[in-house]
Amino acid sequence: KGISLFDLDPAHAFSTLTARTGGGVILALILIYLTTPEQMFSSLPDSIFTVSILLLAIVVFIAPLMGMQRLLYQEKKRQLAQTNELILAASKRLHHKVRVEDYTEMAGTKDAIAALMTEREMLEKISTWPWDPRTLRGFGSTMLLPIVIWVVTRLLERYL
Repeated sequence: KGISLFDLDPAHAFSTLTARTGGGVILALILIYLTTPEQMFSSLPDSIFTVSILLLAIVVFIAPLMGMQRLLYQEKKRQLAQTNELILAASKRLHHKVRVEDYTEMAGTKDAIAALMTEREMLEKISTWPWDPRTLRGFGSTMLLPIVIWVVTRLLERYL
């Protein structure tokens, strides 16, 4: 069917899937941490492993969405070009009518230009980012949770 800028639900569903996948990777890391907290940052290889898993979770979330964003951007660019082409054609028709002093059907041409300008404004406002802001916030909080747990645990160990 193709990409529709006026129906972003499939793109948002895709971002939810990638967020859940990245969140699952983080959940696995949290479970490892809860079962063996002393090993997570006990040595350089363990620290590198932990940071690598966090980076993997970010890549799992972001990388597929960058491709989706590119496709949405290209579709938006295509539709804007098409609308601009129609605005130009209507404007030329309007100019021709004025030059030949044919003022019949001017209201229709004026209405067409106004409708196309409205369409262009609407297209310009559509975001090409393939996620609902709530998905991004949810993934961000999932990314921060392990860090917060780790900091709180270290503070409690140090001061209690």
